[in-house]
Amino acid sequence: MGFFSFNKKKDYKDFKAVLVDDLYFIKLPENWHQYESDRFRARAMDGSIDFSITNYGKPIIGTDDFGIEDLKRQFLPLLDKFVKEGGYISNNDLEIGIDYIYQSFKVDGETQYYLYTYRTIQKDLRIIIAFIIRQQGLFEKRHAILIKDIGSSITRKVS
Repeated sequence: MGFFSFNKKKDYKDFKAVLVDDLYFIKLPENWHQYESDRFRARAMDGSIDFSITNYGKPIIGTDDFGIEDLKRQFLPLLDKFVKEGGYISNNDLEIGIDYIYQSFKVDGETQYYLYTYRTIQKDLRIIIAFIIRQQGLFEKRHAILIKDIGSSITRKVS
């Protein structure tokens, strides 16, 4: 799955690199604009898509053996809680990759796409990253692909 594998829709043809929290870069669609918030947020120009990122930093002491099993222990119960207590309806598309967990949900009149991943940013700092795309309307496969491609585009900022 390459970052530019979904060029069928005009709005996902061009991308830009964006610096997040002065730690790492990601690629976002060119027609999304960043706006002021308590965390990183961007929105499609037509307002149909909202995107947010939350980072959780954790110092690395000794050997860094954090992996997908740790991510699963941390976030699979949260995804279950969304359904059991939050009124979310799963689209039954849970995917667990080498370094990410993805799942989407129907929530009222929108679809929400979640991707949790992690990266070692510095030799002594790992960050856990939550990407969320909120889209008006029903599930669209291109947004599932997009959030995974955004997650795979993470590039560490070199000082």
